[in-house]
Amino acid sequence: ALLVESPAFAESVDELRREWLRLFVGLGTPEASCLESFYVEPNSHMFGKNVIAVRAAYRRHGLEIERLHREPDDHLGLMLGFLSRLVAEEREAAEAGDEQRAVALADEQDAFLTEHVLPWLAPWRYAVEKHARTDYYRGVGTFVFGLAACYAERFGIRFDEEACAFKRRK
Repeated sequence: ALLVESPAFAESVDELRREWLRLFVGLGTPEASCLESFYVEPNSHMFGKNVIAVRAAYRRHGLEIERLHREPDDHLGLMLGFLSRLVAEEREAAEAGDEQRAVALADEQDAFLTEHVLPWLAPWRYAVEKHARTDYYRGVGTFVFGLAACYAERFGIRFDEEACAFKRRK
C-alpha cells in the first residue's frame, strides 16, 4: 500500500505510460509500431491484405478480435496470443491421439509465424532499442524477440545476425 501511495512510484508509472504511448501507439506515427502492416504494407497502410489474412486465420479457429474494424488484427500481442492458442490446440489434439490434427496445427503455427511475425520482428526490436528511454521497454523488446526466436527454432528457423533476418536451416 505504501508503494502505491508513493508519489515517486506514481511518477514512474506515469513515465512508463507516456513511453508506451510514444513507442507503440504514437500521437501520429509510433516510434516502434506493434502492427505488421506498419512494416510490410506499402506506405504502412492499415487494414490491408495482411490484416485480412490474419483475420482469416483467427476465424478458422473461431476467434474474432474484440474491437473488429476499429483495431487492426495484426497487432503483435494479438498474433502472439493466437500462436499460443494454436500451441494449446496442438497439445489437446496430441493428448487426444489425433496426430493428424496435431501435425496440421504445428504446420499452421509455422506458416503463421513465418508469414506474419518473423518478417518484421527484427526491425520492430531495433526500433524499440533505438527509441526506448527506459530499460523496461528495451527489456520488453529483447524479451519478445527472444521468445519468438526460441519458438521459431522449433521449426528450424534461426535469426541470422549478419543478415538481420530469420532464416530456415537447410
